[in-house]
Amino acid sequence: MAGKSFRSDIYIYGPTGNGKTHLAASIINHRLWEGRTQHAFIKATRLILDIKSAIANNDTDVVINKHKAGHLLIIDDVGVENLGEYVMECWYEILDYRYCWAYPTIITSNLTPVELANKYGMRLASRILSGKRIKLTGPDYRLKGQE
Repeated sequence: MAGKSFRSDIYIYGPTGNGKTHLAASIINHRLWEGRTQHAFIKATRLILDIKSAIANNDTDVVINKHKAGHLLIIDDVGVENLGEYVMECWYEILDYRYCWAYPTIITSNLTPVELANKYGMRLASRILSGKRIKLTGPDYRLKGQE
């Protein structure tokens, strides 16, 4: 394993509607502006559905390998999905591989770091939380002006 010392992971968290997904999308837009086109953006629920579908077809390696790739990976809305034990292992394999090779991963969530650890256990949470943590605060922008 490469085990690079530079951690390029980011965990963006905070209440609903305060710009986490917008910030993650802005990072992709900035990378596109720089001419870097290799990235993937996926909702956590979509990733889990893809893994579950692959399990049903005995083809989990395809989904896992697709997301282990070295490009920037953004997983949006972590914490809303329900993980079974095997799905959790598949997700762990993706994140652990990316962690070991220091591939950039950005994760957005409504969960605080403590809530993340409580939901997924420290084994997975420590990999997700190993890089920069950005806490967003403020009102739900989707509801702003509707008072």
